[in-house]
Amino acid sequence: IGLAGVCQSLGDERGERDALDKAAKIGANYPEVWFQRARFFERKEDMAAAVSAYRHLVQLRPDDPVANNNLAYALLVTGNDVQTALEKAQKANESLPGNSSVLHTVGMAQLRRGDLEQSHTNLGLALEMRPGDPTLLLDYGKALVALDRPDEGKQHVRMATRYADQLGLD
Repeated sequence: IGLAGVCQSLGDERGERDALDKAAKIGANYPEVWFQRARFFERKEDMAAAVSAYRHLVQLRPDDPVANNNLAYALLVTGNDVQTALEKAQKANESLPGNSSVLHTVGMAQLRRGDLEQSHTNLGLALEMRPGDPTLLLDYGKALVALDRPDEGKQHVRMATRYADQLGLD
């Protein structure tokens, strides 16, 4: 894992990947290996591989709220298994109630399931904690549009775009 970190800091993606692959073979039962692999795949936008790594991590640490939340979010990004995503996010919320990242994930899973009022509530709570977060603004805007409040929703989407531009995000 240490070598993967050094490679990452040097911008050596191939070296980082090789080190993480080797760590997975040697330390298949070490949660940190799977967490680092999942984060690597997220940075490379290979969410299917990230889901696989997070699933392995959750098998090793089934009660870890960060692992459960990250698996849930990755499942939502890939468009897979909304029910499992909601269950994992709710499990994370039991251990980390009021955490903005977890509330965001719970709210997105609820939105995808059609639980619009609950989604609006949870995304709103998360947004109160992180008011300038472009992703939260965008997702909250989507919830408002789904609740047939398109003008408010579009306003949040515009704010998300403006803040993302100001932060230099795509």
